[in-house]
Amino acid sequence: EPLYLYGDTKSPVSLTLSDVTASFRKGREDVTFIHAGNYKSITLEDVTVRNNRAPQLIKSWNAPGRGRVIVRNLSCHLREDELVSHPEEAFYCQPI
Repeated sequence: EPLYLYGDTKSPVSLTLSDVTASFRKGREDVTFIHAGNYKSITLEDVTVRNNRAPQLIKSWNAPGRGRVIVRNLSCHLREDELVSHPEEAFYCQPI
């Protein structure tokens, strides 16, 4: 499953991942790394994503122009301009 990040519209959340290596297991290579909405920023610093073929690293449900994705030394299968998509489907997170 992706990492889910969803903040409050009045108080957007920020996420920083630093010195992280994430690897997707066989059969789950198409899972997007992060699903995020109502965020102020997502920072990926010294992050490596392995065994992933998803068409984006982050699905963002933020309104256009809201929230920043900051990348410093990211290693994955995508170019920087392919990292974030804005899906049309509603945000959904399966409760634990």
